[in-house]
Amino acid sequence: MTATQLRIDPAAKAGEFKPFWKRVLGVGSAFLLTRKDLISHVEMAQDVIGFEYLRFHGILSDDVGLVQFADKGDKEIDPECLNFMNVDAIYDTLLDLGIKPFVEFGFMPRYLASGDTQVFKYPSNVTPPHSYELWESLVYQLVLHWKERYGIEELLDWYFEVWNEPNLKNFWTGTQAEYFKLYDHAVKAIKAIDPRLKVGGPASSDGKWIAPFLEHCHASNVPVDFVSTHVYQCDQGYQGTKLVAGNYVHDVVMRVKDEIARSQFPGVELHFTEWGSTTNPFDPMHDSSDQAAFICNAIASVNGLVDSFSYWTVSDVFEEMGLPDKAFHGGFGLITINGIRKPSFTAFYFLKQLGFELCKVEEEGSRLPPGVGLLATRAGNELRLLAWYFIEPRTAVPEPLDLAIRVDKKGSFKGKDLDFTIWETSKARANAFESWKGMDSPRNPTIEQIEDLRQVAEIDEEETEHGEAQQDDEQFTMELHLEPESVKYIKVFRG
Repeated sequence: MTATQLRIDPAAKAGEFKPFWKRVLGVGSAFLLTRKDLISHVEMAQDVIGFEYLRFHGILSDDVGLVQFADKGDKEIDPECLNFMNVDAIYDTLLDLGIKPFVEFGFMPRYLASGDTQVFKYPSNVTPPHSYELWESLVYQLVLHWKERYGIEELLDWYFEVWNEPNLKNFWTGTQAEYFKLYDHAVKAIKAIDPRLKVGGPASSDGKWIAPFLEHCHASNVPVDFVSTHVYQCDQGYQGTKLVAGNYVHDVVMRVKDEIARSQFPGVELHFTEWGSTTNPFDPMHDSSDQAAFICNAIASVNGLVDSFSYWTVSDVFEEMGLPDKAFHGGFGLITINGIRKPSFTAFYFLKQLGFELCKVEEEGSRLPPGVGLLATRAGNELRLLAWYFIEPRTAVPEPLDLAIRVDKKGSFKGKDLDFTIWETSKARANAFESWKGMDSPRNPTIEQIEDLRQVAEIDEEETEHGEAQQDDEQFTMELHLEPESVKYIKVFRG
């Protein structure tokens, strides 16, 4: 097999690679953040990946218990009818961990709801309010409580997002016009606390409703501080199972960017507050090393295009369809219900190791096939590379790929002997899912099995792979074998 040739010039800057991909992460619902296991998973991700914000559904849902009563004849919420105990426990915990909230206002409390439609197993009413004045009053009282508890300077760092995926009937039984009304009243309440607070929407699925939302905000003179939307590489916005071909994630991001550029708000921040491969919470791909490769492929494709890119989700402790009862069940999380890191978690760990400055990479001869990519970054006197092989939807069985990576000895590498090390997640390495299947897929692993799987998933800094390399005074060339469904992190350094 002839190796594909790549040439890297470490002295030629080709752009920046800022950590937009770890500004925000998601967890399933607010009430689950009262669980010790989920908080431990959030802490793990915070320690290893180092994200800034956390977003989740359901802070207004009845299981959190904020709204104890509201009279249908009233236009304002009586503060005495609000119970902040669970809300405070959730937000106090996050702030103690150094995590900022990316607030999502939803779902509708039953005392405000105009109907009974729920989307999930837990309380998740998706009907419009029977009184928009009462909705506005609720948002005002909640934000006022946060201001009094945490101070306005703290809240100025937060983001306030109105609802979740209102373009899908599963999440909003009202019309587009009714969502705009919901947004308008929420904005009025939040800006009444302090006009500097950041409010946005429409938190839509699949990059939809952006143009009409911005047109409405302009026509109605309603503030919008950021645009938020979601994207998944699949055929349906809700419980979709089929990956679509091509880089759909990138295509949606570019479409949204174009709609913003043509709007009256061309400089507004853009936050993708959910993204992933499929929208099915029981998809085996989520547990696999191909998900790790997909993550790298998607993030590289949208570098420099978004202000944040919030992966859905941190943990498999998740109850939209009921709490999971199987160690590996295809959940969205980076971490399993038993606290085992998936290959997707390792992908984020590798991404964190990269430098902020991109180096020039040239393909010489045959081009890289779809789904295969390489990022080259500079970090001090080191060259840090990320290579991946994502299996895009296609009929042919992909073959392994050999790469010949040639590094010019320029800049800090000039006249130096170089060496390199490789870390990997693949079907064969750092993959607890494959090891779990090798145990005959126990539904409830023993404590010993869980510990063994945790060890398999860890990236041991001392256990690295050394490949073949040649060098002279001008160049350093290494051979890299890349299997399908794999990600490799390579560090090149002065010997």
